[in-house]
Amino acid sequence: MPVTQTGPIQEPEEIELADLTNGAVVSGEWVGTGVFDVLMAAVNGNIETQHIKGRLNGPAYADVYLGSMQSVISESIKFLLNKDIAEQNAVVASKDAELKKVQIEKIEIEKKTDLMQIQLAHMVDLFKNKKFDGITEIVSNQTEVEDLYNSAFALALDDDDDTTTEPVSTIVPGGDNFEGRVVI
Repeated sequence: MPVTQTGPIQEPEEIELADLTNGAVVSGEWVGTGVFDVLMAAVNGNIETQHIKGRLNGPAYADVYLGSMQSVISESIKFLLNKDIAEQNAVVASKDAELKKVQIEKIEIEKKTDLMQIQLAHMVDLFKNKKFDGITEIVSNQTEVEDLYNSAFALALDDDDDTTTEPVSTIVPGGDNFEGRVVI
């Protein structure tokens, strides 16, 4: 049974040669800023230190140098291929954090909306039952107080056509962040 491709065909990742190596021989030394160039400079420094201390000589020096160069080439290419993935993961993480912030804000708005609906329902019930004396409701700001009051009064009037007078309200502020109380 033949294998079929179920998703889009992905092109192999490409890297720019200049990102891997852009070096040149300058005054008898290899100088460059590509990933391979930087890693090889570090490896060469370590190998040279070991050679000066007499720990690497002859065939061992050649074996270590060749093995290091192969390893550095391999790791440099892996680094460059994974660099794009790491950048994409960072973008995804940033977008995820933004989404979570929006979701939290949405939950806060839903909580406030639910509270206002409960307060409005309670005020409508009070108006319907004509229980105006000594009733206090807490809301978060003056605009919400007025909106709730007007909505409740209008709903009560719609349900009870005999009521033609408007109740009187007093708004009592509380603290720096206005947290008013409607006293009816």
